[in-house]
Amino acid sequence: MSNFGISRRLNGPGFSLDYDVPSFVYWLLAIGIILLVVFTFIYIIKWYKYILVPFVGYNDQSLKGFQLIAKSRELMVGHRWELFVMQLSFFWWGLLTLITLGLAGFYTIPYMVLTLAGYFDVLNDAQNKQSHLDDSNEQKKIQPIILQPSNQI
Repeated sequence: MSNFGISRRLNGPGFSLDYDVPSFVYWLLAIGIILLVVFTFIYIIKWYKYILVPFVGYNDQSLKGFQLIAKSRELMVGHRWELFVMQLSFFWWGLLTLITLGLAGFYTIPYMVLTLAGYFDVLNDAQNKQSHLDDSNEQKKIQPIILQPSNQI
């Protein structure tokens, strides 16, 4: 037996097998698990950035492609944690759907999607109101008067 790995022994009825598992296999497994966790975390962050794309597209059908994505990102700035907590509150409903083999999904899934649509409406209305306030504030600002010297004496 070599000393570079972990030694295993399989015993069964009528056979016996000794083998070594090289240590690099365990390192590859550990690195794979770490990469899986990191990329899952990145995926979840990106998913929450782009989750409102279908609602933005339905609300403003003139937007296409990257404009939809940009609008969804713009709406979700500072609101990803709120949405995560809101969706976390549906954990038990998801579990109920799994336990009933999808039967409860006829009630729970539309409710969750409509809740997300309502959240989009709140964010979109808040952004529209903020942009309207910004426009009115720009109009109310006092414009500087530029004095030009005159040649009249």
